[in-house]
Order: sequence, then C-alpha cells, then structure tokens
Amino acid sequence: MHNRKILILLGPPGSGKGSQAQYLKTSLNLPHLSTGDLLREHVAKGSELGKIAKSYIDNGKLVPDGIIIDMISERITQRDCEKGFLLDGFPRTIPQAEELQKKLLSSDVLYIFNFEIQDEIIIERIAGRLICSKCQTPYHQKFSPSKIENFCDVCGGELY
Repeated sequence: MHNRKILILLGPPGSGKGSQAQYLKTSLNLPHLSTGDLLREHVAKGSELGKIAKSYIDNGKLVPDGIIIDMISERITQRDCEKGFLLDGFPRTIPQAEELQKKLLSSDVLYIFNFEIQDEIIIERIAGRLICSKCQTPYHQKFSPSKIENFCDVCGGELY
C-alpha cells in the first residue's frame, strides 16, 4: 500500500462533488467512498456500527465523528483501496481531518479539492434532484433528465 492516491472532495451539497466523484472514480479506477453510502450500507446490513448509527439517525441526530471515522477507517483497509480512494464529503470536521491524517501513510499522495458555489445555484441544483427508488441513479429535472419522465433509464424504477 505505497504511494496511494487519495482524493478528497469538499464542498456544500449541490456543489458537484458527487458528479465529479463519478467521473474521477471511472477515469482513475479508484473506489468512491461516501459517508452517506457507508452509513446506509452499515445500517442495511445491521453491523455493530450500523446499529449505533441508526439510533442517532432515528432520533434525528448527527452520527458522531467517532462512528463515521470508524466506518471510514474500516473501509480504507479493504483490498480495493490499496492503490488509493476517493473521499466525497469527508472529512467534514477538524476532528475527522485529524483522525484521517493518523490513518494515512507517509507515502500517500493527497489531493484536496474544495468546491465553491453560489447559494442560488445550490438551491436550483438540489430542488431539481431526482433519485431512482430502485437503483439510486441520480437525475436532475433540468440538467440531466431521464428519457421517460419520472422513470429511471437504467432499471425503470420510479424517480422521487
């Protein structure tokens, strides 16, 4: 695990992190790690971390840094991360950044991208977002609509 490429995409929701992450994931052949996806996976499989996270989510509270850090730490040790990985929206806090730094190797090559965008554009992007109810493929009413209105091009699932 030497000279891993680690890309970190930071910025507010709707700034384009996820879109750029999909492009970078494909072009660089690196796994895309999103804290939201990790949380959903852990909750769905009922892991110990998932059970703890679910108790916070069910009560409308933020999942503590320690839980998020443990999920990320566990994930970056997996085989597909040996050459590097892409972090989408992590770290979000200084404690998360400090903990991530402890997990990195001195030979890791770190690239950090901070997306800045005007509030009006964020609102327009978020307001038009649609997600497939079956396969989670993202769409946008204006910028990337599905071919058949309200239905996924990939699996035919309903968009919400």
